[in-house]
Amino acid sequence: IIVSNNGNVKGTVGEVKDYLPSTLTFDDTANEGWQLGNDGVLYNETLKDVVLNPGETKELKIVLNKVMTEDNTGTIVNKVEIS
Repeated sequence: IIVSNNGNVKGTVGEVKDYLPSTLTFDDTANEGWQLGNDGVLYNETLKDVVLNPGETKELKIVLNKVMTEDNTGTIVNKVEIS
């Protein structure tokens, strides 16, 4: 996940939320900094209060798994937000 400041002033990052699609699974042992909430949302505060200057980018790594079958190939939409 790439977090970028596309604005003209510096800003801070809060919590990053990943709305885990139902077709994917999460393994906390493979995802340092990520926690699965009781609401099924993944949370990461690694960049909390980190200042991003205009044009600056930070990257978060997340590993999600999917069991592939003949019936479930294709594109997956994974919604992420900064809150």
